[in-house]
Formats: sequence, C-alpha cells, structure tokens
Amino acid sequence: MTIIDATTYRQPRQEFWADRTVTVAEVRRMIEQLDPVEDDAEITHLSLEVRVPAILGHAAYASGTARGMSHPAEAAVGYRKGRGQQLHDPIGRDRSTLTYFGLFMREGHRSASVQAILDRVQQIHHDVRGVTNHTQLHVLALLILEPLRVVTDLGAPDFFSEKENLARFHFWRGVGLGMGLTGVWETYEEVGTWLEDFETKYATPTEAAHQVYRGQIRGFAMWFPGPLRNRIARSVLTAVLSERTREIVAAGPVDIKGRLAAQALLRSVVLTERIRRVNLSTTWVSQFSPDGEHPDIGALGYQHDRTTDARYLKVGAPEDGYRYTVKDGLTSAKGA
Repeated sequence: MTIIDATTYRQPRQEFWADRTVTVAEVRRMIEQLDPVEDDAEITHLSLEVRVPAILGHAAYASGTARGMSHPAEAAVGYRKGRGQQLHDPIGRDRSTLTYFGLFMREGHRSASVQAILDRVQQIHHDVRGVTNHTQLHVLALLILEPLRVVTDLGAPDFFSEKENLARFHFWRGVGLGMGLTGVWETYEEVGTWLEDFETKYATPTEAAHQVYRGQIRGFAMWFPGPLRNRIARSVLTAVLSERTREIVAAGPVDIKGRLAAQALLRSVVLTERIRRVNLSTTWVSQFSPDGEHPDIGALGYQHDRTTDARYLKVGAPEDGYRYTVKDGLTSAKGA
C-alpha cells in the first residue's frame, strides 16, 4: 500500500463518530471494511476508543508512559526536579494527554483543523525543555506497539486484528510527521526493531522514573473507590507492565491478584463482544476532557510562564502575545 502524505487534506468520515449504539461485534465488522492506510484515524478510533473500555485504554497509556521512563532524559522531563505535573496532579496530567490523543483521532492527522492541535502539543514540549526528536520517536513507538504488548502479555494476542495494528501505525506515523519529527519509520515492521535497539541502548533505572511512576499510580487510581484505591491501582497497573519496565520504575514484583483482575477484565471484554453495546460517539475527549467536548487547547495541559522565559522575551513583548507552530517555531503574535 502507498502511504498517503500526512499533509494531504481529508477530514475523517464522521459517520464513524455518530451517536449510534451498536455491539462490539458490529464495530469489528466495520473495521474489516476499512483500509488501514486511508482510514487509519477511523479504525484507530473504533479500535481504541469504542471497542476498548476507558479503563483499559488508560492502563495501556499508563504502561506506555512508564516504559517511556526507561530513557533517563524522558524520566528527567517527567520529573522536572520534583515539579512535574505527573507528581503533583497525575489525574489532570493523564486527562489532558488522553484528551489530546482523542482530539488527534477526531480531527485526523490529514485534516486542516488538526495542525493547531499538533502545534499546541509541540509548544508544550518546547516549553518544558528536554524533549527531543529522539525521545518523541520513542513515545511514538510506544503508542504504536504498547497496546498490543499489554493484551498479548495478558493472554489475548489476537485482541487486535492485523488491520487495527497497521492502522494504529499509520495513524501515529501521520501524527509524528504532522509534529515535524524526522526519522519516522516507513513500515510497521521497523518500529519493533527500532524500539528494542533504543531501549537496549538507553534503558536505565532512575529515581526520577520511580517517582513519576508513583504519580501514575495515583492517576490510575481514579478508577477505584475507597481508601485502598492507590493500593489496588498499584497492583493492577504493575501487572500490565513489562518485566523491563517494572525494573526501570522500581515497581516491585507482580501481585498475582492484580494480574488475575487485569486478565479477568480483558477476558470479559473479549467474551461479551457479541452482546456488549457501545456508542460510536465515544471518544477519549468525551471520557477524559476536563472542559467538555470542545476544550480550549490553549488552556489544556501544561501552562508555561512566558513572561520570565528568555526564549519568549527574545522574540517579542509579552503584551503582544506569541505563536508557536511546527513550521515556524516560536514567533511574536504582533500584527497577526
């Protein structure tokens, strides 16, 4: 298949986001009628947002984030000398990130409307410092592969179809290109080799990674009631980590009860596909956004103090405002 250029305009087909209730089995049939290249956003939406319960989507995201801490530079960015949002507001951090991912899927990486969202995410990366092309490729690889790794380790290697896996690759590849990343892979098969080589070279346990993971546990605990929520979250979340990731973040041994609970949840998701009803309009935006279906992206996520940042002051006065785009980087908004 020919890879469609990420700059080619095409809005996602909105009928797959319609307010319509169907069974998960019907969603699978929809996916099989779509193309993993041309319809990558549609398939990824149906696969991750509609088919997968939000708690499992959050678990896969949290697992990928923990795995990202294997690179000391990524751990340092997350920790930020004890000031990282994952430490102090983990639920807010997770909600913002998953909302952005939902916006990517809803808008599609080829649409004209998505570029402002991609620009905003890259502005956040610019503002926190320490985020490089190399480390962003690592995150991109995890977004492509970690969902499959999680369900495979829990005993359901066929949970995602080949089309879903390929569509997830093409979708996140398109997002990476829209973010201006270089060295993005041409084929799905390249990603696994690149990821293994990267982590073999850089994976190092650090105290920063440990502290960030402790914050992630508190974020994931939003799904559990009562005073034991953090303990339960730790048990379940640790159970879905890879062995290497558990070592990196000092997660400790797997609690068999947590693993059995995660396996039971996944098994129930699989066994109820013929009768479990879902709505096509379900998105990570609707499930996680702190500000409704149409959040202000300028107010979503990390808020930087631009008035004291020499990089901002160098390009213009605070009262004139600023713009950040993938194409031009940081510029003054004066006269815009």
